[in-house]
Amino acid sequence: MEVPLKNGKAEWVICHIESQGSGGGDLPRRMNHYRCLIYAHYQREPAALAIITEHRTKNEASFYSHSHYGTEIIYRYNNLVLADLNDDELISSDNPIDLAFYAAKCALRSKDELQKYNYLYTLTGLLGERGWNMDDKRDLMFFWSGLRT
Repeated sequence: MEVPLKNGKAEWVICHIESQGSGGGDLPRRMNHYRCLIYAHYQREPAALAIITEHRTKNEASFYSHSHYGTEIIYRYNNLVLADLNDDELISSDNPIDLAFYAAKCALRSKDELQKYNYLYTLTGLLGERGWNMDDKRDLMFFWSGLRT
């Protein structure tokens, strides 16, 4: 996606949401693959963020590396693990993305579908208390739905 910056410019960003938990496969290789495809098609070097919904294996790297006959590639990308975020900090934040992350964390902890919708209802209430209009709430819900498993 193209993201507008405060300085008036725009940057391309890969925002990959990984919801498979420990069974997601080789994320670093896939992140590099996405970058390569974008570069091959658009000649743009995107910034990248992998949002991991659950803890991964301890030995999984947050970068891709490959070496072949003296040629070496190292691709590092930003990594955010929802499970590592502090609930109290998220819920007290004025940043709407933090609130979406909090709702996603709550939904991931629950196996009960009704409870997941209760977290969504709570989030919309918090946004209403902070002066959000219906359109902005809807947009955040679309983002949030991408974080759910």
